Amino acid sequence: MSAIVSLEDFLAKVEQRDGHQPEFLQAVREVLTSIWPFLEKIQNIVLRLY
Repeated sequence: MSAIVSLEDFLAKVEQRDGHQPEFLQAVREVLTSIWPFLEKIQNIVLRLY
């Protein structure tokens, strides 16, 4: 796996796993869009979630 995970890649994986829950997907997108710049700085957290 690449050390860099993009926001869109991460959201695509969440959508693949939980695509039947549109409200959940919307919430995940809204939260991650807000905090993604911080998460990019600490990539190891993103990789653990991915």
